[in-house]
Amino acid sequence: MKRKRRTGGNDELNITSMMDMMTIILVFLLKSFGASELTVNASNSFELPRSNSLTKVLISPKVIVQRDKIQVDEGDKPVDLPITFEKTEIQKPDGTVENSIAFPKSAKNGGFLINDLYESLKAISDQKKEVVDRMKAKMGAQANPNDLPKMGQLILMIDKEVPYQMLQEVMFTAGQASFNEFQFVVIGPME
Repeated sequence: MKRKRRTGGNDELNITSMMDMMTIILVFLLKSFGASELTVNASNSFELPRSNSLTKVLISPKVIVQRDKIQVDEGDKPVDLPITFEKTEIQKPDGTVENSIAFPKSAKNGGFLINDLYESLKAISDQKKEVVDRMKAKMGAQANPNDLPKMGQLILMIDKEVPYQMLQEVMFTAGQASFNEFQFVVIGPME
C-alpha cells in the first residue's frame, strides 16, 4: 500500500518551543549581567589598589579619598569637601624621607575626627535612619528586617598612595557617624 504525499496543505511553524528557549536565555542573561559593577569617575591621578577579591559591591554611600581631595557620594554625584591636604614628610626606618599627605589639623578636632566628613556622613546616616523608621511605622508589626534598607554600610574608595593614617581617620570618622560596615573598592583580577 502506497502512501500519498500531501500537497498544498496548511504548514505552520510552531514557535512555542522557540519562545520558551528564548525566555530561558533572557532570564539567564539578566541574572549574569546584574548591576554589580561600580563606576568610578575620578581624576587621572586617582588609582585604586589591586586585589584578587571577587566580592560584589553593595549599593551604599561612598567616600572617595584621592591624592588631592576627599568626596562624599550618595548616588547623585560626588560632592567635594572643603579640605585641602597638607604635604608632609615621613622618615622611613631605613633613614630615607618620603613625601606624603595628611589631613590638616584645622580639619580635625585634635584627634581622628574629620569635621566636614563627619557632618556629611552624619546627615546621610540621619536621612537613612528616618527613611527606615518611616518604613517600619508603615509596615507595623509585620516589618521584616530583611525588607528594610541596611544601615551603617559605607563604600570606601581610597587612592593607593593615600597613607594608612588618613585611612584610619576616615574610618574613625565614619564610625562616629554610625557607619560601621566598610567595603573597600579595588581593581579586581583581570579575566
